[in-house]
Amino acid sequence: MTKTSTDAQIVGSVSFINGDAQQFTDAKAYLDCIREELPHEATTGFRFRTITQDPAIRKAVDASPELRSKKALIETFIAGINDVSDVMLEWRTFVAEEKERQLVAIIQEENLKDDETRRFMESSFRDGSVKTTGTDIDRLMPPISRFGGGNRAEKKQTIIEKLKGFFDRFFGIG
Repeated sequence: MTKTSTDAQIVGSVSFINGDAQQFTDAKAYLDCIREELPHEATTGFRFRTITQDPAIRKAVDASPELRSKKALIETFIAGINDVSDVMLEWRTFVAEEKERQLVAIIQEENLKDDETRRFMESSFRDGSVKTTGTDIDRLMPPISRFGGGNRAEKKQTIIEKLKGFFDRFFGIG
């Protein structure tokens, strides 16, 4: 199914694993579709592509991945919650445990220095952003040759992406 108009400019398009696709000329309908379908992307193969260069629409779309990661965290909590007397206490406990579990996984996967990584992330949460310039990330990394063979820049970028994803998932909740 395709929605297009010869006079209206295409804002974005969506597609699904079964081959269905749709193009949107209405920004609100496009954003509503993304919000509705993102939670089901794992089972439907939902994909979206923003075509417009309108900064307001692009900003609204770009905000979705952050909300998606937090939504997954919330849904996991809700699925595991039973009859409890203090939901907020349970939520804070769940967030703290999940935050610790995911940070340990990143530290182990990337062979990062444990204490330095924890201090770096504490500072990031306190300051409200992940600092990617300077030598802060280098201090977390395992020893890798700067002179070839080690893919240091690629490793550093992977670490930055993982730490930013972790930060986005947990910043402002709990």
